[in-house]
Amino acid sequence: MLSLDNSLYLSSGGQRECYIHPEDNTKVIKVTRANHGIYRFEKKEQNRRNDNIIDYRYFNSIKNRVVDYSFITRCYGWVETSKGLGLVVDRVQNYDGSEVLTFREAVRKKLLSKDKEQELLDELTQYLSGNKILFADATTNNILLMRIDEENFRLVIIDGLGARRLGLKEWIHNHVWLINRIRIREQIRKLWKDYESIR
Repeated sequence: MLSLDNSLYLSSGGQRECYIHPEDNTKVIKVTRANHGIYRFEKKEQNRRNDNIIDYRYFNSIKNRVVDYSFITRCYGWVETSKGLGLVVDRVQNYDGSEVLTFREAVRKKLLSKDKEQELLDELTQYLSGNKILFADATTNNILLMRIDEENFRLVIIDGLGARRLGLKEWIHNHVWLINRIRIREQIRKLWKDYESIR
């Protein structure tokens, strides 16, 4: 069992807390918060709504067709931790070790020019479309701005891929390619709208 404590804490989202992997600082462990409202549901419904389970299932469904993980964090499976079952994923880091900002934070701080922001967002959305990747929670808050070197950046999605909950609708969106393409276009429009609302 891996011990997770405050020294390893990175961030938290709607349902999960993220910790640096104690044995591999290039990885992050995502654990569901013990006091999250998901636990008020029966076990079957908990599983349908559990972000870790949704992520794990989605990454298993795309691993045989997605080769390039440059714009999303790869999922490596489960580990037992002191805070419960955790999901291991890539940790997004800047080349120089500086703090990684969400795309939303970077836009609000005007870290890049508008043209550069839109160029990076266009690269990301082309990647999603080209690889048929669903971005169910398509917001700038679920994207990090990674500094590759002194001059270059890349947007990397760290959360919100796949679906909001498991079920027939999720299966159709992922396996019926016409529906998949339509859904991805809708999600890309939503992402651009979110970006424009903060620019």
